[in-house]
This record gives sequence, structure tokens and C-alpha cells, in this order.
Amino acid sequence: MTLIIMPFTQYSRNMIKAGVKTCTTRKTRYGIVGDTFMVDNVLYRITDVRRLSLMHVAKDWFKQEGYLSPELFIETWRELHPRIGYIPDRIVLLHQFEKAP
Repeated sequence: MTLIIMPFTQYSRNMIKAGVKTCTTRKTRYGIVGDTFMVDNVLYRITDVRRLSLMHVAKDWFKQEGYLSPELFIETWRELHPRIGYIPDRIVLLHQFEKAP
């Protein structure tokens, strides 16, 4: 188990603290199951890491990502990744997490 750095926007930090956001999608792997990270002095633990297409994340995981719709997830992804944009078939890594006990 390693303490890793997992950066989040203020919106995402708020959704994590509210218990709404329970996963984060990244272009690369940030950690493995059991690794931990801090969000505003609260410790979280990665419970799963899986490879999915961005389209799959937008369609099936947008709520766990903290968004009200697939469109909002896609819009945010485009804002955070302006050079690569939203490519539906792009393989990304979904990191699921929970508050550490």
C-alpha cells in the first residue's frame, strides 16, 4: 500500500467529500488496489482499477464520476483534456475508491 498523489479539481473534491464521486477516470494508471491518496486531509483507498473505453465510462459510470449526465462528463473531459478531446473508443483507466477506514 502506497500513498499516491491523485490531483482533483475543486468540483471533484467537493463531490468526493459529499460521497457522490466514487471513481475517477484517468489517461494512465495512478495507482493499484490498496494504494491511498488524500483529499482535503481525508484518506481514500483505491478498491479497483479497470480499463474501459471513454464511451463506456460516459454511458455507465457518469454518476459514480459525480456528474448528472453522460453529456456533463464528456463536456468536463473535453475541458480537462483539450489537446486530445473526447475520443469515445480511447481506452482509459477507471480508479474506484472509498474512504479509508
